[in-house]
Amino acid sequence: MPPNDTPPEAEATTEFERQLTDLIATAFAHGTPIERTWEVTVPATGAPNWTVHVSRMEPDETAYQPTLLEE
Repeated sequence: MPPNDTPPEAEATTEFERQLTDLIATAFAHGTPIERTWEVTVPATGAPNWTVHVSRMEPDETAYQPTLLEE
C-alpha cells in the first residue's frame, strides 16, 4: 500500500465520525434533548445491538475571538 493511501477501516471510521458529528450538531441546533444513554437496536439478524452514551462537554476555550474596534 503506498504511504499516502488511507486504509479502508480508517476511511470508514472517519466517515462514521463525520456522520455522528453531523447528527449530534443538527439535533442540538434543533433543541433536541440528546444527553442520555441510547439503546440502539439494529434490525439486521446477527448484528449486535449498541448502547451509546451522549454527554455534553463544554470547550476549554471559546473558538470565537471577537475583534473590538476602537473609535
